[in-house]
Amino acid sequence: MRLRRQTAKGREYELSPQEARYLRLLIGEFPITPGVTPPISRIDSGHAVEERQRLLDEALAEQRLELKRRATLWLAGEQLKFEGEHWRLKVNLEEREWLLKLLNHSRLGCWHALGKPEDMEQPPQIHSAYGKELVYHTFMQLAGYFEAELLREEDGPA
Repeated sequence: MRLRRQTAKGREYELSPQEARYLRLLIGEFPITPGVTPPISRIDSGHAVEERQRLLDEALAEQRLELKRRATLWLAGEQLKFEGEHWRLKVNLEEREWLLKLLNHSRLGCWHALGKPEDMEQPPQIHSAYGKELVYHTFMQLAGYFEAELLREEDGPA
């Protein structure tokens, strides 16, 4: 994935067929894992904390639904098109922002599903009959790759 053009309104990237396939898969499978809400407090307890936690859970669930809705519309749109040997991805600033949110939700969800490993590069031990750990690890790595590529040019070319 490489940046082809950048304007004040957005960016245009060139993707290989494999990158385009993986990006479409990531977006189409969102949410990959059930929603994970971090505890609002590790120390406090009681009704006030439970109420704040409930409100946080609801807000994050709404955000996931909105991301899923936008992902479905986005996949049906013209932002990712095949041109010759490569794919062209065009994102305006707003699309880029929600795409980063979606990728981050996916990456964090997979990380939580894997038990929050410290070494995110190490392939996981397979404990389930269907190897979900390997699927989560792969999706986590892919989401991280696309996040890094979408953010790369902010600090100048690598």
